[in-house]
Amino acid sequence: MKNPVRQLFAQVKETGGCAATGEMVRHESAAETEREVIDVTRDGMQHVTDDLVGTTVESARTASRIVMTCDFMRTGEHIEFNQSINLKRMLDLLLPAIEAATDLPVQTFPDPDGVDYRSLVSKLYATFGLEPSADAWAKTYHASSLTEFADLTDQVSALLKEAFSGAVVISFESSPMLRHIIERHAVAHIDVRMHFERFMDDLPLTFSSNSKPVRDAIRRFQIERNDVAQQCRSIKSSTAARQLPENTVVFMAQTRRDSSVITQDGNFFDIRPHMDKVSTILESYGTKNFLIKAHPIEPDSPVVKALLTLPGARLTNINAYELMCSDNVSAFVTFSSSTGHEAEAFGKPVHWISTGQPIRRYIPVMFEFRNAEFWRDVLLALNVQVKKAHVEQRVEFQPEFVRQWFGMKRDGSLTQGPTQTLIGGKLDSLKMRLSKWRGVRGTVS
Repeated sequence: MKNPVRQLFAQVKETGGCAATGEMVRHESAAETEREVIDVTRDGMQHVTDDLVGTTVESARTASRIVMTCDFMRTGEHIEFNQSINLKRMLDLLLPAIEAATDLPVQTFPDPDGVDYRSLVSKLYATFGLEPSADAWAKTYHASSLTEFADLTDQVSALLKEAFSGAVVISFESSPMLRHIIERHAVAHIDVRMHFERFMDDLPLTFSSNSKPVRDAIRRFQIERNDVAQQCRSIKSSTAARQLPENTVVFMAQTRRDSSVITQDGNFFDIRPHMDKVSTILESYGTKNFLIKAHPIEPDSPVVKALLTLPGARLTNINAYELMCSDNVSAFVTFSSSTGHEAEAFGKPVHWISTGQPIRRYIPVMFEFRNAEFWRDVLLALNVQVKKAHVEQRVEFQPEFVRQWFGMKRDGSLTQGPTQTLIGGKLDSLKMRLSKWRGVRGTVS
């Protein structure tokens, strides 16, 4: 089989760093046109946001492979492949079930061991006229970046065409810009993220797709809202009441360099332009009891420092779920933290500073993605040939398994031991699998 990415970079070199667009066979669909939707926030404000799952692709094309990828544009000035560990984790987590469901070859892009990663990312950022960095990642994160930089869509699309053509692409936390490019070429695209209701007995994953039949197939495995409500009741009944001042408002802070804090104009969230809004929220509750819950990874962020200048503001180290269960907490404020969604599940009002929460339109699944039945249904929805169903070893629910797999605690902080046991102990077997695919997986020359 030809190496598609090796071909791709030969083309890049011939054209001086920008692949020729060439003639593209297009299957017109709503997924190929960037759409905007109106998202109504809890504040009653309407905002324009990217539509992650509202588009539908209908194509007569048949998939010849599965490609697993990630937001490989996420890097820093040293062009480190910091998403490679998540690509490896997702690959090893999902691969057994996918292989049990189909004989299609499973490939990865980019190479999770970082082969030629610097060359790939440098050329992509050069197309935007940028040097790789965290700020450049933010500037190119949203699909609107393709229109802000002249003639970029076809240029970036040509650079990545061979990587995704003819494939069912499964991405981990793909950016809206990459989603736009992937859906130009892929038979179908499925994006996977960590679900925001992390108080469940394990970390759910949540799915979106530009294929309606795929979304319908995934909904068969969707977490029941009754199960979420029951878990909230269970946590509340077992949580001791904290002595908090009445009518307390809590701000849930986030890290500075996460995709969830990239604004629509391609910058990282800055609290300073929104300080008046926060003050207005506090005034609407008639309170100066203002607690700031810093993110455990970044307790002294600029957002936290700025908020501490407000009257009555103080830091708290009280567990987030204790705050959500407290009758004395009147409301939460956040830019886009997953804890805001969790607070809503506990029945708390949440004031969102962000201009929308597109992840609401993803479909949460608890653990069934680890079973062949899940992927068999998904692939059948795309008319992909699957292996016949047979008596197979089903994976049953294991509390905390996926959470530990991704090296997380319930509060969002990172673990040490469990992750090394689950991931580090599997690296040798994963490398053996990757070496088996090296002939069909894209690598850059």
